[in-house]
Amino acid sequence: MHKIPHFATITAVAFALAAAPALARTLVWNTSVATSSSSPAMLSAAANWLENGEPATTGPAPGDRLEIGGSANVYFGAETFDFGSAGLTIYHTKKIYLKTVFTGSGVLTFDGSNVERVFTSSTSSSHTGGTVIKSGYSKVNAPGNPFGTGPVTIYQAASNRPRLEATGNPRTLDNVFVLHGDDSIAEWTPFDTAMPFQLCSITSDHDFTINCSDRAFYVTNGISAPGKTVTFSVRCTTSSSSYKDTDISGEFDANIVVKAYTENAANRSMVRFYGKSTVASNTLTVASGTNMLTSASCWAGTNITVGATATLQLNAAGNLSEKAHIAVEEGGRIKFGNAVIVKVAALSVGDSALPAGIYGASDLPGTIEGSGSLFVAGGDGGVFEWTNGNGTHVWSEPGNWDKNEVPGTGAVLYFPSAVSAANAVTNNDVAVDIGSAGMTLFVGATVEAQLAFTGSGALNITGSGRLNLRKVCTHSGGTRLSGSAVLAPYKTASPLGTEGTITIDGSGGGNPYLLIPTYNTTIPNDIAILGVITNRGYSANGTTSYGAIQLASTATFGGNITGDDDILLFNRQGIMTFNGSISVPAGKTFRLWNTSSGNNLRVIAANGTLTGNLSVEGTYPTKLGRNATCSGDVSVASTATLQLTAGANLSEEAILSVEDGGVIDIASGVRVVVKDFYVGGVQQPQGLYTAENLPGTISGGGKLWIGPNKATVIVIK
Repeated sequence: MHKIPHFATITAVAFALAAAPALARTLVWNTSVATSSSSPAMLSAAANWLENGEPATTGPAPGDRLEIGGSANVYFGAETFDFGSAGLTIYHTKKIYLKTVFTGSGVLTFDGSNVERVFTSSTSSSHTGGTVIKSGYSKVNAPGNPFGTGPVTIYQAASNRPRLEATGNPRTLDNVFVLHGDDSIAEWTPFDTAMPFQLCSITSDHDFTINCSDRAFYVTNGISAPGKTVTFSVRCTTSSSSYKDTDISGEFDANIVVKAYTENAANRSMVRFYGKSTVASNTLTVASGTNMLTSASCWAGTNITVGATATLQLNAAGNLSEKAHIAVEEGGRIKFGNAVIVKVAALSVGDSALPAGIYGASDLPGTIEGSGSLFVAGGDGGVFEWTNGNGTHVWSEPGNWDKNEVPGTGAVLYFPSAVSAANAVTNNDVAVDIGSAGMTLFVGATVEAQLAFTGSGALNITGSGRLNLRKVCTHSGGTRLSGSAVLAPYKTASPLGTEGTITIDGSGGGNPYLLIPTYNTTIPNDIAILGVITNRGYSANGTTSYGAIQLASTATFGGNITGDDDILLFNRQGIMTFNGSISVPAGKTFRLWNTSSGNNLRVIAANGTLTGNLSVEGTYPTKLGRNATCSGDVSVASTATLQLTAGANLSEEAILSVEDGGVIDIASGVRVVVKDFYVGGVQQPQGLYTAENLPGTISGGGKLWIGPNKATVIVIK
């Protein structure tokens, strides 16, 4: 066996000892050393520290732990301390003031009890390994950055809730801040009170609050707290303050709550977002004050709440996701800084969900301010804007849509008034399949649609423009009109399909209507009319039409018509025939207004009844056919004529009112019985009325009996 020489073993041991790092020590502050702001101690001086209860032979070194206690605050003077790669830990239970500038590649750690450390150096530290804060309040009241260039990591515990405060003039603490919270603690404010400073970014695994008072707070590179809530509490009480707003740039991944307080206009505070939020699940709540999304900002979160005293300011069309749902409490405001249209899926004000439409300051005074508008699409399928970018007017070309993509089922299509000259669309006679999810067309101008819609879904038309359908549609999910949109089908045979209800929805305050401009059109669908729609509508040749259904030709309606309030059906020209029933709730009225020159408005309830009160208006006759029965009271306007063709046309319990100049025309051989009869507001006596004894009000060869229907009585003695 080969024996290793003795000197070789000695050499190896000597090498190992030389390579081993110095052992880290714990040095305790020598409480017999008195310090003050004018007479500070040096952190590096050995005389200021005890080691194992004895005066330290050397001052602090890299890797050491420094413990500072006693009964007096400790002031450290200006010097540079290099802790190398081993770092340094400062544990203190007394308030300390530090002008020390730190260098090195290691980590600087602050720990101890919830007491304050104040950084007073005007020179920035340059250590690169980062700073860890486990306790205490850290105040920066000098221009220097005490945290070097590395990240600042702050840990929260039940007994220690560290926070950072800056005072004086603006500070640039351009660090990445990493926050670690304790789940047992509901609220944490790691950044607190007067803080005019800028940092790089914030990452957190816990909810936290940024509290700014009379000072601004800036984040240049975003906030990341996935699934957590970041609350901005911003208050300016001093009108002379130059730093009132909190500005956040970069990307956001957090739920945001804004609480900005405004004592008066001079003191107003706001939180301004300059960056982007790319996570759809993130919520934005503007609880008070103003939250501004600047022209460069985009918020992808779909749930947005604006409180009763709060304002959400929008400056660009792309500020919000097209799938956003905005809930504005009564008193809350949406303010536009520019004349833009911001597209969203849904909008509610107070307890009311608004229908699809474009809303500006004139539509929602007190809720919307400025020159911009909210385009509420009414769905989450994405919004496609027609641009006619290719100049071909062809629907199926991607280049004619803003997304360079042809919209599919469930989409919302936006035809803005600004491009009305380009709003003629065609698909080379190929139908557009709206599938089972349907499609919404938002028309801001007159849109000429040389195409047909097919599929099992619903076709929704809204906006303030007009859709001229030039082909026969076969979709079976029904057709809905809302906003103040006009639908004008130009084909005669079932242009809106043979299945599905046509809904004319004015319940949101809009005035949509169905216009029939083509002769001999047949509408077999049931029609539901929601809300009261009596707007001014179609005008031509000096005549203006009104109401939910407006006829400019001749049409037959085969389905039933229902209203949930008063309804108005208007015939401007031609013959308007209803073969189904017409019904409104008890006490409500269906108005039949006929201005059609030389023709009768024929209302025929062949398989149903007219349920509700009837008002006959206009300048030409309205005719109830042989099978029509009206269950309610009847009124005839001063220029109108009601033609009755059967004794059962009116209820025997009806009150019949005819204004001066109005006419009841009763067919020969017909005897009509009603309960009460008024002419010019004066009740007429019971009895029999004909054209002979009431000329000008009664015409035709029939008879009108007022009072109980007399029966033949046979007396047997």
